[in-house]
Amino acid sequence: MVNWNEDLLKEIEAIASAAELHTGGDSSEDEKGVPEEARELEEVSYYSTSSGVAICRMMYDPEGGPEDFILEKVNPVFCSLFGVTRQNAEGRTGRDFFADGKALRGLDTLDRVLREGETASYLFYLEKFGRVFDILAFSPGGDTICMVCSDASKQASGERERRENQRFTESIFESVDVWITLLDEGGRIVFWNATAERLSGISADEALSGRLSFWDRLLPDSRYRKFILEKVEACRKGSVPEVRIETGIRTANGNDLFLEWTVRIWRFKDTGTDGLLLLGRDVTEIRRLEGELRESERRYAAAFRETWIPMFIVDPETWIVTDCNDAALAFYGYSREEMVGKKNTLFNMQPPEELSINLEKAKTGQESRFIFPHRLKNGEIRTVEVFASPIPCHGSNCIFSIVHDITEKQRLEEQLRLLSFDSSLVAKTLAGILESSPNYLYVFDREGKLRFAGERGAALFHRTPEEMTGLSWRQLGVPEDRAGLFTEHLEQVFSTGKGTTGKISLPAANGDISMEFALNATCRDDGSVDKVFCLMRNVQ
Repeated sequence: MVNWNEDLLKEIEAIASAAELHTGGDSSEDEKGVPEEARELEEVSYYSTSSGVAICRMMYDPEGGPEDFILEKVNPVFCSLFGVTRQNAEGRTGRDFFADGKALRGLDTLDRVLREGETASYLFYLEKFGRVFDILAFSPGGDTICMVCSDASKQASGERERRENQRFTESIFESVDVWITLLDEGGRIVFWNATAERLSGISADEALSGRLSFWDRLLPDSRYRKFILEKVEACRKGSVPEVRIETGIRTANGNDLFLEWTVRIWRFKDTGTDGLLLLGRDVTEIRRLEGELRESERRYAAAFRETWIPMFIVDPETWIVTDCNDAALAFYGYSREEMVGKKNTLFNMQPPEELSINLEKAKTGQESRFIFPHRLKNGEIRTVEVFASPIPCHGSNCIFSIVHDITEKQRLEEQLRLLSFDSSLVAKTLAGILESSPNYLYVFDREGKLRFAGERGAALFHRTPEEMTGLSWRQLGVPEDRAGLFTEHLEQVFSTGKGTTGKISLPAANGDISMEFALNATCRDDGSVDKVFCLMRNVQ
């Protein structure tokens, strides 16, 4: 058993804060929301100790300075010390209860206790009560301060209070969700709390038996152990107040955990020797989520940079392009220096009032699909379909945009509205539209058969556009696995009406050609998909 001393109380705040102990609120809420350990702790602190205990809530002025405090809950010993009932104490401010401005001289100290996690101890004399009081203050969590009060004039009760404080402290140490271990000057474990048992899978009896080496368990890598122990030695010499490390351990149950440790020097008053107090917080889940986030960010960055589809990110408040991929630079014709950091009015031709409205719709998720003209660096006007959605960016939401050039599609749709698909003029019209385009055009029906192929698309298979009509990929010699994958994309567009992209290898005279394709639907008046246009480009 550890020979505890008063200095141990100085660790209460840090440990209680880390565990976010609940000590306030009315009794009805406590019963619903407070763990059993916390209620047991409350029984010790309020009724078993010989010290007066008051749970207080700080009050601040409009400028944020400490103004007063409210006594929210007091124990019977507190009432006895000050000669009041709980009804006469609870709910009153410090200024009102003590009726002595000197009682509030410690407000700055209490503020530091709350804001910085300090534990404070001070004496003050109250004329109203004619006595000197000893106050120990710490924050168990939230905006709450616990004040442990005793009559400093009662020296005879000092030893009893020391024992009660020991019990109070041990109760806290056992109830918090922090691995707490105390090592003596020889490195032997002399304290092992319930959380240490739970996380390690090692019982307190085994840990305290003298057979377990804490450092061997925590730091099996000898090189890493040497590095850490050097830091601990610096702490022993007073070079640093504490050491913070993070280690992975294999528990007795076979689980791998990550723990964040705070290591502090601990002085044993009975022997005058220095040991080590180790406070460990389980960060396994945090590190797992961080790893998943990093991996997700890596995948996103790769997809963002490497795709052939133009993408950019815009700040909806300033309209500034914060990032874009290489495909966007190639499409618009700008260098990265010319586009990033500039307003999107560089290429977006919408009137400012319309642009502001659309950015707000995208930012709030009200709308995600927009069609409007964009101007390229060379002055060419292109009609684009933009899919925009909000993404977190530096504490606020930015707009992530994907750009599809639908200029050719719109031209084709306009021609198809004027011409019957069986007309011989269609082929000539489409060929003329695509004559200057590097893309390959195909039009498919619901059966996956070609209704039209451009001159370039037909030449790829050494056929004329007329010879292509009515054939499927399979009939054109495309292997089954590739044709099947393309058919899946085609069926998706027919069922949803939404465009999609993908890749396919097509057989050619000189070997397979790697192609990227974009599928877009044309719809009838009733909204059903009539045909699907396929634009391909060579990415060999």
